[in-house]
Amino acid sequence: MTSGARSGSMRPMPTNSSSPGPWVHGVGVTLALTQVLFLPSAHSPFRIVKEAWALSTLSVLVAVVCLVAARRNTLRLPHSGLAAALLGLPLLTALSGLWATDPRRAVFGAATTAVWSAAAIVVSGFSDAQRRVLTLWVAAGAALSSLVLIGQ
Repeated sequence: MTSGARSGSMRPMPTNSSSPGPWVHGVGVTLALTQVLFLPSAHSPFRIVKEAWALSTLSVLVAVVCLVAARRNTLRLPHSGLAAALLGLPLLTALSGLWATDPRRAVFGAATTAVWSAAAIVVSGFSDAQRRVLTLWVAAGAALSSLVLIGQ
């Protein structure tokens, strides 16, 4: 699907195809470092601190993107079943806390899901050029993570 075929109302943020913008690099760096910092085989005792860093970074980036778009009066959230499902998932996860043996885990899971869902919705509004930049960051993180795993 080309960028011309996408509806402008589906963009949660202003896009400029000639410049990726600092938020694209911020999301890209966060995703690249998350791949390196979260090595499941490492069983790092600092995993919670690193996960909190990744979630807080994504939260700040999503908030900045949404505030900038709202300030420019260009904030348009997608109206689709997938967007509704992504936004409903944290609510269902939080609701599951009523029956959970550890309700705190359900609330933390809901917060984590909310951050990742919001980031997915923001990324869905990126232009094709911005998505290419993001893809390069993610590929760099995957390559670095692969080298670390091979070296273990």
